[in-house]
Amino acid sequence: MNCLINTNDNSYLIDSTIKVTYSIVKGERKADTTFIPLNIKVINCDSLMNIPNVFSPNNDDFNDFFIVDTNGKSIYYFSVFSSSGTLIYKSESPSIIWDGRSMSGQEMGNGIYYYTISRKDNVFLNEVKGFVYLFLFTEEPKD
Repeated sequence: MNCLINTNDNSYLIDSTIKVTYSIVKGERKADTTFIPLNIKVINCDSLMNIPNVFSPNNDDFNDFFIVDTNGKSIYYFSVFSSSGTLIYKSESPSIIWDGRSMSGQEMGNGIYYYTISRKDNVFLNEVKGFVYLFLFTEEPKD
């Protein structure tokens, strides 16, 4: 599980669970040790990790869009590349959604596309990368 930890001034993306202990020592004597309470808020980032691996933009109102759940507040950079590495779509928005068209509006064909997702505020240490299969039905399935 990936989690985002926000401390007072810093944010960290971590895998699994961590145990944190902070102490500030002033001088060399134990009597001079000061403990400062630190509130750590753990935010579950699994919602961002809920990324589909296939969609079918064929106007049947079922999986017509590639949609990634976000918090709706942060700005995300989202890019889609063809199998040859050509950038075909990009957005900068609080939502991550792709309708299977290029930036010029051209419908893309069946295939596997590479995507990258990162946050504008750089809270994530690494961008999320992956593949999505765009599948267009060309004929009705036969019973």
